[in-house]
Amino acid sequence: QNGLPWQGGTILPLAGISRVLTILGNETGQYAVYQSDEHGFNNPYGLFQEKKIDVALIGDSLTQGCCVSPGEDLGALLRKPGFQVLNLGYGFNGPLLELATLIEYAKPMRPRLVLWLYFEGNDLQELSAEARLSGRLETYFEEDFSQGLIHKQQEINQVLTEYLQLDSEGNETNQWSPQGRHSVMRRVLTLSHLRRRLGMGRLLKGPFDKDLFMGILEKANSEIHAWGGRLVFVFLPARERFIDGSKRDNFLHRSDVLAMVNELNIQIIDIAEDFNGHPRPLSLFPFETEPHYNQEGYQIAARKIEDHLRLIFLH
Repeated sequence: QNGLPWQGGTILPLAGISRVLTILGNETGQYAVYQSDEHGFNNPYGLFQEKKIDVALIGDSLTQGCCVSPGEDLGALLRKPGFQVLNLGYGFNGPLLELATLIEYAKPMRPRLVLWLYFEGNDLQELSAEARLSGRLETYFEEDFSQGLIHKQQEINQVLTEYLQLDSEGNETNQWSPQGRHSVMRRVLTLSHLRRRLGMGRLLKGPFDKDLFMGILEKANSEIHAWGGRLVFVFLPARERFIDGSKRDNFLHRSDVLAMVNELNIQIIDIAEDFNGHPRPLSLFPFETEPHYNQEGYQIAARKIEDHLRLIFLH
């Protein structure tokens, strides 16, 4: 999967359709929705026109804001103390897609700080899928490679709309029936359906490509330093960590990942410590069964990150 057809070639979108109602999912009993910004991300409209961005968030659906209401996602919570935060998270992102997003959307904005929000639940699984399915993504290791996506939103809107239309036409369920409307509504205006079909988003229990992961971190760190910014690694724990017997050091490769980050002298904000300190960590996930955080879980993560941001920007 190197992209969607476009004018005799391909284009690989990294976010959704711009300025539309976008649906993230339902884990709490109601759908989480937001109005996408000018590039299909979960931000207030107009942030891409700002001359100074303090913080850019790079990550997957937890960064994007699944499955909480507008104002309860990490980007919104970190804006409340006054930080200018650009949320570049998107569902089913893995490290290769996140590197691509960094180059396509963060690099032109030159934020002072990039928070790489690593979700241990599926990031390494998504990395395996990305490496297997998309040669296009590995071209982001090349010097100065870019698709120029920040200047191609009209084309992105068109190819995603065409993909969704074709997919809906191939669905045996009548999209105008109640069941069909529900099915199409959940998929529309987002890349999540496409990425799910490519096999992304599952827990990784086996080994992972350490050299590739290390190379991604090195490339990201180099790109950010080149524009005068700074990279901080945020470790987001998975629900499975808090089930009995799952707290060992290298569960889901935690110690390996953190050792690589430390080797590159990248600062770490460890949200797992705060969840472990909660009297009932599983209560930070909807109904104690769902993979994303609930409102309280996002608030705990945001408070920890905010404390670090204040220290970083004071120096």
